[in-house]
Amino acid sequence: MDSFEAFAAQPSVIRKGKLSNGDNYAVVKLAFHLALYVNPESDGLNVWYDARYCYRNLTVINHALAKFEECGEWRYWHKDHKNQHSVHNDGLYKSGQPPVEEYLIRKLEWDMRDVDEGIFK
Repeated sequence: MDSFEAFAAQPSVIRKGKLSNGDNYAVVKLAFHLALYVNPESDGLNVWYDARYCYRNLTVINHALAKFEECGEWRYWHKDHKNQHSVHNDGLYKSGQPPVEEYLIRKLEWDMRDVDEGIFK
């Protein structure tokens, strides 16, 4: 079993696949949301990955996967654990900082208020 399959064999993994760029992904059910891992691997004890994004639900992940295949950018997540970024409305902020102008990293092309309403731009 390779290290991706070892990761994907965890009972909390609810979906796995391969992207058109060759990257593997796995969706993991957490207590209150879902995490999408890009190129996750495991040796049975440790876990590592290229990226980990947190999403509200599987519907949002499905839209994020489709958008990634279209434009090559991950969207609609509320937290990027690898880079320690969080999204508030249409702004990207360093995790743990208040979502105010002085801590704004950049504006996004999408808005979490729209995502919460089922609108995916």
